Amino acid sequence: MADYELLYWSAPFRGQFVRAVLAFAGKTWTEGGDAKIARLIEGPVEDLPVPFMGPPVLLDQTADVALAEMPAIILYLGETLDLMPETPALRAMTMKIVNDANDVIVAGAGVILAWQVSHALLLIFSGILISTVLDAAVRGLGRALPAPRPVLLAIVTLAIAVAWRRPSSR
Repeated sequence: MADYELLYWSAPFRGQFVRAVLAFAGKTWTEGGDAKIARLIEGPVEDLPVPFMGPPVLLDQTADVALAEMPAIILYLGETLDLMPETPALRAMTMKIVNDANDVIVAGAGVILAWQVSHALLLIFSGILISTVLDAAVRGLGRALPAPRPVLLAIVTLAIAVAWRRPSSR
């Protein structure tokens, strides 16, 4: 049995930091994959191993611990695998570097800085809110959505992004 299960998309962003720490420490892990993450996100909150907005999620099989958010996962692995420096100042600097890594996402050839990520997150959260309200309204009418919820979320988020980027008529 593997030491951990990592739930992360097949894209190499924040999950890659977790993979790197696990590999460095010589640990074994399995990956749940896109389909499992989608099922968890679409399912009831009670079925989540830990509440999360999005991956990565790490399941420590031996300690029966589930964590979400890359910085929290890296801190946990650093502490439990004895990878953290001894002094508070160096531990704080380690977490600063981890959080810096979390703030920067490489997209294609460019780098999107934290303020741009916050705009993207605002779009995504707006899309989630609107798709959730639409889903509830449609279900209240005794009907089903015309598309799976992730597809609806993508469409709504894209529509918000297009409207947001459209030049003002002023």
